[in-house]
Amino acid sequence: MKWTGKNKNYFISKGYYFTKFKDEFDVKVEDLTHGSHKIVEIECDNCFKHIPMVWESYNRYVKADGKYYCIDCAHKLYGGKNLQKALLSKSISFYDWCYNNLSKDEADEIMLRWDYELNKCSPKNVCFSSGGFKRKGYYFKCLNHPEHYSEIHDISSFTSSHGSLDCYQCKSIATTNPEFLKYFVNIQDAYTYSHGSMAKVLMKCPECGFQKKCIINDVTRQGFSCNKCGDGISYPEKFMFGLLEQLNVDFQTQLSNVTFEWCGIYKYDFYIPLINCIIETHGLQHYEKQLQTIENVRSLEDEQANDVLKEHLAKENGIDEDHYIVIDCRYSNLEWIRDHTLSSKLAVLFDLSNVDWNKCHLSACKNIVKSVCNLWNEHKTIKEIIPIVHCSYNTIVNYLKQGYKIGWSDYNPQLKKKIKCITTGEIFNSSSDACKKYDLRSSNLSGCLHNRQQHCGISNNGEKLLWKFIEVNNNK
Repeated sequence: MKWTGKNKNYFISKGYYFTKFKDEFDVKVEDLTHGSHKIVEIECDNCFKHIPMVWESYNRYVKADGKYYCIDCAHKLYGGKNLQKALLSKSISFYDWCYNNLSKDEADEIMLRWDYELNKCSPKNVCFSSGGFKRKGYYFKCLNHPEHYSEIHDISSFTSSHGSLDCYQCKSIATTNPEFLKYFVNIQDAYTYSHGSMAKVLMKCPECGFQKKCIINDVTRQGFSCNKCGDGISYPEKFMFGLLEQLNVDFQTQLSNVTFEWCGIYKYDFYIPLINCIIETHGLQHYEKQLQTIENVRSLEDEQANDVLKEHLAKENGIDEDHYIVIDCRYSNLEWIRDHTLSSKLAVLFDLSNVDWNKCHLSACKNIVKSVCNLWNEHKTIKEIIPIVHCSYNTIVNYLKQGYKIGWSDYNPQLKKKIKCITTGEIFNSSSDACKKYDLRSSNLSGCLHNRQQHCGISNNGEKLLWKFIEVNNNK
């Protein structure tokens, strides 16, 4: 025989010396397991003819007194009608098989799993080859989690491979990843499937209750994407967001011409002002061709050409070679993004040894729309929310509008923003009203309101005019 993971413990318990897996070793016939499929040479106890036979078959047909007869001799001795009864005259119980063929510890554990109440019988009264309920097996309990319900297992799974002490529920998503229970409409699905299952089941958004069918593996890797309240931000971007938060560094998402005019029509995923660093999280569309199911989606060639232009533009405007970082995020799962982040230039700029990567994953599964609305409901202004979620003013307003429709916040998008001239104390209903009074260019006033420039216009007294938004929304 050859050493394998399945037979190692058994043959060591029989006194054999283990060398290494796949090494061959000699085994005494009497030490073979009862259900072994090894070919042995059998001698008929009547005609003494030698017959090559599977050891498991021999054990099924040997008589209680240890005698074995070939088919021809069995016909002569017992006749055709009683042949089957004669051949199966020795019936070994499942209990005896376990203690005869397994180590005592293994046999004890299997017997402890036997559910006497549901099976309504003892393993001593069941043949080791019995099919059980509707030929599907017998009920076995879980030793690791007593709260798990008993499951039906085929006895052959124990007699052929010694079985497994882990029940199906021990490998289920409810046990290994209980944080995902909130997404399942039918909780029983969470106890039936593992976290990597490709099964498609009905899931729900824990925030707004929207339901849709999802592949379990996609949800555990990338989080639940809600069609109703989703924030539209990809898993890799949220993952990087969580990482930068842990590094306790000031950063900005969606760098655009609002911050630097040179960005033009382009946007960059993350910007770290302290070290003048840009981080791009590139998904699968940057590396492989995608099915053109949506109009106006760039081809792989166009996508990669666009990446080159963006990088060239950034470097021309002061971003160093080592401070333009592209993370390969073609697969949206924790292990892939973690490994490619650790092998990137980011690991040179920052110490990533203390990063909790599971926290990054949990951050990637959060709904930013809900977070923004919660902050708004805590009576924080938009300007106070900006440094917390690292989003632009307009992005936060869009999230609040989305939350208003769902009922998460009292932000009323119908109410217009007013602006205040800090210098004079005047309040205007709109920027156009202010532009008319002081003969201002709307683009310059907008730049002042969005902190791109310090002042806009001169008062009648020759003072520089400073401006800011006034958030007028219910009592805020």
